[in-house]
Amino acid sequence: MSVAPPVYLDTNVLWSFASVGRLDLLNLRFGDRIRWTDAVSDEVLRNSRRVSFLSDIHKANFMPDPVSMPLAELGRVLLVRSALASVNDPPSMHMGEAETIHVIATHDQGAVFLTDDVAASHLAGRRYIRTMRTAEVLSESYAMGEIGCPAAYNLLVDMRSRGRGVRVPADHTMVC
Repeated sequence: MSVAPPVYLDTNVLWSFASVGRLDLLNLRFGDRIRWTDAVSDEVLRNSRRVSFLSDIHKANFMPDPVSMPLAELGRVLLVRSALASVNDPPSMHMGEAETIHVIATHDQGAVFLTDDVAASHLAGRRYIRTMRTAEVLSESYAMGEIGCPAAYNLLVDMRSRGRGVRVPADHTMVC
């Protein structure tokens, strides 16, 4: 029997599920497989000062302590960040994705990276890291009986209407 791999959550996915009040679905789907890095945790905390519902993420009893990266590896994380960043991006932008990609590639091979950031997903794929998007999580959640249909699809639509960058298929049959 194989053990299901850890799943690292990106800020954008946490934000999307928190925006619709359904962080519980991440717990149902992944449970103790959930991981997040210090940079993702810090990004959530920083943004929770202006977006109140983000504080629900740190309050969620199923969220583990963030995975810390050795300071000696910061240079390598910054190289990953530079591959994701544009010239005018602030220094903290893309740090969550960069740290997560680095941690999975060097310390937790086989883990899954859950992100809706297209550039991060492509870079992770080039490093042989399996990625998932929010639509896939909701499709799996439906398949496992954790959410009904069309509720799974409607959550994607709701996330999109709240300005979240989730991919929404043309109709519910692509999700459930």
